[in-house]
Amino acid sequence: MARVVQAISEFDRLPMGLSVGEGQVIDALRTLDDSWTVHVQPMFGWDQPNFVVGHPDYGLCAIVVKDWSVGPYRQAYDGTIEMRSEGRWAATTETPRYEALWYRNTIFERFFDDDPRSELDPTIVRGVVVLPRYTTEQACSLLRRPQMVDRENWIMVWGGRELWRDPLTVVSGHPRPQRKIVPRDAIDRLNGLLHVDARPEPLPV
Repeated sequence: MARVVQAISEFDRLPMGLSVGEGQVIDALRTLDDSWTVHVQPMFGWDQPNFVVGHPDYGLCAIVVKDWSVGPYRQAYDGTIEMRSEGRWAATTETPRYEALWYRNTIFERFFDDDPRSELDPTIVRGVVVLPRYTTEQACSLLRRPQMVDRENWIMVWGGRELWRDPLTVVSGHPRPQRKIVPRDAIDRLNGLLHVDARPEPLPV
């Protein structure tokens, strides 16, 4: 079983609760073996992904969870996510794939890319979006267009069923991941930062 730690807000020092969808995701992530660490709601300055999952040989994955019901959301032609309310579609500010890309870039640049001469494999840090109430087909259909930058196409989108069936593929990018050269000092710095204010398990949903 994966090791799970939950961050504490630097403002009120209290752990934040989880949505139903986040609870389903953490239950699936717990089934990874004990070489994985799952950080719940970690803080990187002002940034706070839902989860960051790490392995000393496979790298890190930032996970954005959207606990949306199937039906009330759609993507407009320009990429905007719209929500149906009171019989009308209205634009939202939701940008799930861009969020995941942002978190991925923040983690990579802060912990792994401090030496401009290094030639690290950029896939040692990944970003994904999980919609627990959707199938992967439904989730990919909803988020089929980039919203802010073309690099959002790097971000994989998954449904809840696939996460439960094969969490290793979701977090590593491959059902049989190959070991990567992951700088241990970078992993240690990240874990040290996140473990300073952490609880061993998230609160019950």
